[in-house]
Amino acid sequence: MLDLNGNSGNDNFVVRSFAALPLNEEGVVMEEERMRVKVRVCNETLSMNGTTADIGDYTCGDNEISVEDPNPNLDDDDDDDDDETSEEPPLLPDYLVNSLVDVDGGTGSDRLTIVGTEFNDKYVVQDGLLFGGGLTIKFTNINFVDVTGQEGNDEIYVLSTNPSFLLSLYGALGSDTFVVAPSSIEPVTSKNLRGHRGIIEHNIKSNDADYDGLKIRGIQCNILDNDGEYGYVNVVNQGGFYVMDEDGVGTFSFFIYPTTLPTGNVTVSIVAPAAPDANTYILVNNKTATVLGFEAGDLTPQEVKVTYNEKVSKLDITDINLLIKIEVLQITTTDERFSLTNQTLLPIDIKLIPGMDNDAGAKSITIEEGPAGTAVMEGGFKASYDVTLRPCSDELIRDVVVTLEESVPGQLNLSTRELNGTDFDKKSCTATVDVSAYDDNFSEGDHYVNIRHVVTNRTAGEDPIFLTDGSPLYAPNVLVQIYDNDIGGVVIRETNGITALAEMDETMNSGVPLDYYEDDYSLQLTRQPANGTTVEIDILSIAVKTEVANSIFTPSYRNMTARPQVKAYFKDTEVSKVIITDATLTIVGTAEEQIGILKWFDEVPLRVKAIDDGEEEGVDLLNFASQPSNLVSKARFPIKPLLHFIYSLLGFLLLST
Repeated sequence: MLDLNGNSGNDNFVVRSFAALPLNEEGVVMEEERMRVKVRVCNETLSMNGTTADIGDYTCGDNEISVEDPNPNLDDDDDDDDDETSEEPPLLPDYLVNSLVDVDGGTGSDRLTIVGTEFNDKYVVQDGLLFGGGLTIKFTNINFVDVTGQEGNDEIYVLSTNPSFLLSLYGALGSDTFVVAPSSIEPVTSKNLRGHRGIIEHNIKSNDADYDGLKIRGIQCNILDNDGEYGYVNVVNQGGFYVMDEDGVGTFSFFIYPTTLPTGNVTVSIVAPAAPDANTYILVNNKTATVLGFEAGDLTPQEVKVTYNEKVSKLDITDINLLIKIEVLQITTTDERFSLTNQTLLPIDIKLIPGMDNDAGAKSITIEEGPAGTAVMEGGFKASYDVTLRPCSDELIRDVVVTLEESVPGQLNLSTRELNGTDFDKKSCTATVDVSAYDDNFSEGDHYVNIRHVVTNRTAGEDPIFLTDGSPLYAPNVLVQIYDNDIGGVVIRETNGITALAEMDETMNSGVPLDYYEDDYSLQLTRQPANGTTVEIDILSIAVKTEVANSIFTPSYRNMTARPQVKAYFKDTEVSKVIITDATLTIVGTAEEQIGILKWFDEVPLRVKAIDDGEEEGVDLLNFASQPSNLVSKARFPIKPLLHFIYSLLGFLLLST
């Protein structure tokens, strides 16, 4: 894992994709398979200014440069006459697949640039995440994100962005396609740091026109395997994102266990993030680093308790993002399955904020949302988020004003439109903002409103409040998702914003709580079905074909047969469908029996379990579930497509179906 931190100043980060060279057993590049880019030379006769001129060995036809497909992994139309009838999609390039790259720009104006290869690359951009091209990138405090596929016929899919950064998509040599808010995406090459993926989809049938054929969000389940010759370790991180302060408030624990019964020792190292003064900001089990040992035959989860390190120097600029790094120690792990895996374990995210009485100069305004973000429904559920001011000094309480501005007026009801120092609770210096949707009578579909927090200095004529590095005190935006109750829709909510599972052998899992390897999500209608109509939602476990992304981190001899990886349950019975009328909601099992009755407006809680299939899936290409028909509003502009007509034919598609 690579952790990049910009801290103060204006920083530029560049992350590149690299294609793997074909090597023989001695590690030497095989000449006949060497990747190459070759320009076909053409002798063309071209009429210029009424005369005939031979332009020689330069261009083909009307200034068109013809580039030979350099990727030895892709089908060659010239060599295979049956390509047109083949149902198999072209393979992606054989990338050098990277582990997680975590980028934190810090203060200032920061830019992240993603650069592709000369082959046909495919990338998926989400709010704070980027996948594809062999990369897995997480970023925060970034103002500009640039993605360029370079040469080749590249595809860039935008699932979501954020008003806090400008996304620029660049075309180059080749025919490139940009797709915003696609309903479906083919797998991309990224190392899934949570194992392989199972997909649950939802199909709707109804004689209510609003609901019939509506495309709603699927669930992409991340699964750690327990089969074959590779062993994996699960980090149970229920909270997702933690906030801790210099006064020690925010202590928490997480748990670690192997997903398959060890046949030898398995040791896991947990390292606290270092600080500039040679200490660590926090402690893990009261140490700067700790090692957990699992003996043969034992997979009982072990606790890691995280506390603030009182010996570290105080923050002197603003709050910071920290990562607790976790890895399997190969040198002391005698069960070779866990050493061979070379597993990358996701770090634990912590935001450390200044203490109530910080005297080192740090100032911060921290926004704390729920793990799944902030969502509300017209006439339905509400939400809230916390705004924490630090330090709680007399000067800052006197000066600070936080004004809440909505990107689209008239959509939200907020408990306050302005926070000043006296609004912050004296005990924790925290204020809570309650959010609900304005229940109008307009059919807008699901949409988004950005709440901007403008920080000014009351005693300095609304000038900014400055940090010690000269940058202004900043408060993050909150992007609120609004579900519309004036049209038919289905709300899908995952408990922690993701669904993380592990395959477990029921005869071996004594001591492992169900919550450590199962997960939950829920579904709910936004509008009552029309009188006399029925809405039927099929809950489908999709057969996913595991693909070999790279033999470095996944076995190439796996069973790649397409098969379901997960199942959904209501209480203890597998669910096949939910049937809703204008009065009742009926949950149906796989044997078509009725297993639950609720009201039409109730939230349906569903439990997701991984299928213990006895097949080795390991780590996989990254598969994605379907996206809703009306997700286009989640791509919050500005998005700037830069069209390079001289070197490429660029297709910019805005899809909502």
